[in-house]
Amino acid sequence: MLFFYVLLNIFQLYFTDLEAHKFYLSTTEIEYKKEIKTFQIMTQLFIDDLELLLQQQEKSLRLFPDSNAKHSDSLLIINLKKEFQLIINGEPQEIYYLGKEYKNDIVVCYLELYLDEIPSTIEIKNSMFFDLFDSQQNIIHYRNKTSRKSFLLHSKSPTLVIKLTK
Repeated sequence: MLFFYVLLNIFQLYFTDLEAHKFYLSTTEIEYKKEIKTFQIMTQLFIDDLELLLQQQEKSLRLFPDSNAKHSDSLLIINLKKEFQLIINGEPQEIYYLGKEYKNDIVVCYLELYLDEIPSTIEIKNSMFFDLFDSQQNIIHYRNKTSRKSFLLHSKSPTLVIKLTK
């Protein structure tokens, strides 16, 4: 985990002054908390990419600083619900948006999924920005009490399935 944050900070420092980045990447941390039946989710998106996505629905929208924080949050929630899903038994689950914060060129979104009961598997879909950028890749870091795994999603493979321990 520490390595990931060090790498992200180096990455942010190196690319902060560039006008536009030449690669398209997002990272999402998903932590499964079996004892409280939740998935705690933190997704990190480049501000300029997110702004471009949201401007497809509202041309004048600006992020960091938000031109209208309530409105940008509502558009962000709509896009997250469409493009980022946790699916159980073929049904997308209700993921709760807790908020966002800006860190350098990144917007960090905090989400949570509450489970009534623990399923044996969960499907994760993250197709964020696939319609905008052909080379978009979305990294998923999944962890629970005993393990950590990472996955790379792209337009030809936007989903993954994880087995959960009951």
